[in-house]
Amino acid sequence: MEKLTEALWAERARSVVGIVAKLHTVLLRYEDDGRRDEPPWPQIRSILMDLTRLDGTGFGRSDA
Repeated sequence: MEKLTEALWAERARSVVGIVAKLHTVLLRYEDDGRRDEPPWPQIRSILMDLTRLDGTGFGRSDA
């Protein structure tokens, strides 16, 4: 799984969905290393939700 994640991060995003996917993998990979309520995690989740709403894909959850 680590190789797949690294490959995703190495690629340039070609759409908002691509950016959302990359941010989502950052959250999945690193968020549990620290407190979820401390920076930068709430800010990253907020950005992820903003991008999801802008794109209209419904990829993310509104409660994240």
